Amino acid sequence: MRAAPFLLTLLLPVGAFAATPLEKPVARIDTITASGGDGTLIIHVTGAVAGGGWKGVHLRPVRPHIPPGVFVVEMVGTPPPDGTPVIEGLLPVSADLTVHGLRNKMGAVRVSSQGNEITTQVLN
Repeated sequence: MRAAPFLLTLLLPVGAFAATPLEKPVARIDTITASGGDGTLIIHVTGAVAGGGWKGVHLRPVRPHIPPGVFVVEMVGTPPPDGTPVIEGLLPVSADLTVHGLRNKMGAVRVSSQGNEITTQVLN
């Protein structure tokens, strides 16, 4: 029975932290540019989110890259909490990703979102 107060002391701080919102795919992808050489790949993507309040929009690599030679990423961000007043409508966003140390040459980049997916050739 002595362990119960100690256990409660350990559990209370865990509940004191708010859960972080999960990242979700953006609404759509509009453009992709990709260039590379010497084991480096540079990707720039523009798209849109479904309203204001999104934070931390970035490109998240997806593993494995299928088919081989295609670098696959997902454009994601953190949406505002439910019930937060935000500007409604599609709002533009962009994200960049530079990958160093690729062992295999990537011939294409595929970016996915909630509403679409676009693949482009890597310019050398």
